[in-house]
Amino acid sequence: MRNKYLLPALMTLILLSCKKDTKETAEVQPAVSTDDYTACYGSNTWENNVTYVGDDPWVHAVYNGKVYFFHNDFPNPNDPFRDKITIYDGTSWQVLSSYIPFEPRYIGFAFVFGDKGYFGYTPYVGGNSHGNSWQYDFTTNTWSTTEDFPGYYTMDPAYFTIGNKGYVVGGYKNQGYSKETWEFDPTASPKWRKRADYPGTGRTNADGFSIGNKGYIVNGHTIVQDPYQTIFYKTLLEYNPSTNTWTTKASFPGAAREGTKSFVIAGSAYVGGGYNNDNGFIDFYKYDPVDNDWVRIPDYSAYGRLWDAFALDSKGYAVWRPYYSEPFRLKKYNPVICTTIPNGGILIP
Repeated sequence: MRNKYLLPALMTLILLSCKKDTKETAEVQPAVSTDDYTACYGSNTWENNVTYVGDDPWVHAVYNGKVYFFHNDFPNPNDPFRDKITIYDGTSWQVLSSYIPFEPRYIGFAFVFGDKGYFGYTPYVGGNSHGNSWQYDFTTNTWSTTEDFPGYYTMDPAYFTIGNKGYVVGGYKNQGYSKETWEFDPTASPKWRKRADYPGTGRTNADGFSIGNKGYIVNGHTIVQDPYQTIFYKTLLEYNPSTNTWTTKASFPGAAREGTKSFVIAGSAYVGGGYNNDNGFIDFYKYDPVDNDWVRIPDYSAYGRLWDAFALDSKGYAVWRPYYSEPFRLKKYNPVICTTIPNGGILIP
């Protein structure tokens, strides 16, 4: 009799135990959040004080994860870096011999498309002279001429690239200050075409950069005669190639100046350095085109002049010199980069 009721009782206990385990397992399953989640990394700091290799860094080009500096001091045939390219990959330097057909201090523009670099040379050789242009093949280390820049003698213009086209903007031209915009398409014939002038006053020694499908120029100077004075700018102008229009954006927040340098990382521009009259600047600012605002980041140094800036592998680099008697140095900037993950992800209870 005892065995008759024992088996059904045991089966009931086993079933109740299975139901309890199944319910507890379902309760601890992670839930999916419907909120966006933002992850940030980086330190917003400058680091690494590395000796720069080469002559004055007048012009550079970034190709295949490396920065190339081009050197050719025509007046000094004994210069050890004459007809040399110095290449930095973020860790080490390489020196490459190359016959460079222009003097880098008079560079008008430097573009990179695919395996080719395009360089414009705009020295002062009298009014109404055309600027010479060259093509450099990074894969073969060879130079060839290309269609000359059609803007007559233009000193210290700003330049930037958008997609597969380059743009040369403003500069000092024929004893005046240009507002011209020239577009360069290496696949077109002719390769150059005139685009819309930018608004306001012409200027020289402005800085150019691009973010996405827009180009920008900022800072620069103009000299006026009555009364004689140098006017420095804080203005930021945005160029939209699809509409061929310029728009004034939020002004640079630091002191008005010329000779600023910039790099672009993760959709933001970092602009700093420069000078006005006898004042040199060491401050740096981050520009966000989405919010159209500026935020100050740490200074690149406590003193010294910023000569150049570029980005490699999501890091920014400043080429600076503490004093003229000292060698150039490199500092690396680690930005804070934030990524938004739509609909958050998984919430662990």
